Amino acid sequence: MYHHVASFGTYDLEARSRSVSQGTLHTYLRHYPGWEEKIPGLATIRQRLPVDMQDLIKDIAYVNEKTSKMLLQKFDRITVTKTIRQILDELESRLLQYLRDICAGHMGQPSIDTNGKSQLHIPLTPKQTLVIGVSSNQKLINGRPIRQLITAYIRRR
Repeated sequence: MYHHVASFGTYDLEARSRSVSQGTLHTYLRHYPGWEEKIPGLATIRQRLPVDMQDLIKDIAYVNEKTSKMLLQKFDRITVTKTIRQILDELESRLLQYLRDICAGHMGQPSIDTNGKSQLHIPLTPKQTLVIGVSSNQKLINGRPIRQLITAYIRRR
């Protein structure tokens, strides 16, 4: 499922939910310490997950990109009960709302990372920037270009 995040001048940004490869779940899993620092109550929600799932989330956040892809696939294969699904949905919903709140009224400074991927930078504090990795390809919905949020994280300057 896709959710509108923000409108940035020439395109809209949307985020996929329930995906370990991109969007809000991916973003949370890869960068949860930064999100829990910024979003009150997020850590408490995560702590309702089974301990082994919490341990896997910690592993995902603290390894290199290649290893994280393997661990994200492992996370994706976990059998999710209705209760766990509700907890994960709540985590994603809180992260999505935070992103919407931060992006509202900001245009974002576009850039290209060292791998040639598109990014937006939004200053949060004098020492922190929200970095949003966005898809380079666009689709049109009702004539408006749409890009996907691949990942997002807080960068300390």
